[in-house]
Amino acid sequence: MFRRGLKQSSPYEISTWVLKAEVENIDMIKVTYMGTWKEYRFMVISDRWMDRKGRSFINFLVNSPKEDFFYKSIDALRSIKSGAFLWEQLDKVVVEIDEEHVLQVITDNYASYVNVGARLMDTRKYFYWTPCTSHCLDLMLEDIGKMKIHKETLETAKGYDSSHIPPWLSS
Repeated sequence: MFRRGLKQSSPYEISTWVLKAEVENIDMIKVTYMGTWKEYRFMVISDRWMDRKGRSFINFLVNSPKEDFFYKSIDALRSIKSGAFLWEQLDKVVVEIDEEHVLQVITDNYASYVNVGARLMDTRKYFYWTPCTSHCLDLMLEDIGKMKIHKETLETAKGYDSSHIPPWLSS
């Protein structure tokens, strides 16, 4: 909660000592969580995304029965479609976390990830690779939306003027 007279941090403070303090805080939380990872087997989730400027990133998350944790993010702009790069990064995360405690690795369903998943299954004996179910459903719905009958319906619905709907039905 803010109070009157509270001084806002400057951009310089945020990019220096405030950022450093927050990184140290997150590192302490990470160490605490990593201590429980030996107690449970967990999943490593890899998620690729692009920002508004078209830059690609890969996030790595750890999911266990006790907690979920954002592990790290890497800039992948120049090599997002490179299977060798994806393999190297995902394998590196598995090694950093300790392969024996990984139950499953979940990735997107793009061809490069499918190849990396198959390679992980061939080289690692402790866990399974699985394509992301929600990404698979999203891709299927996109394909369904491209079918002529559905495409026409969706385009009609997008252009539909809902201003004549009574207020009690629009909520």
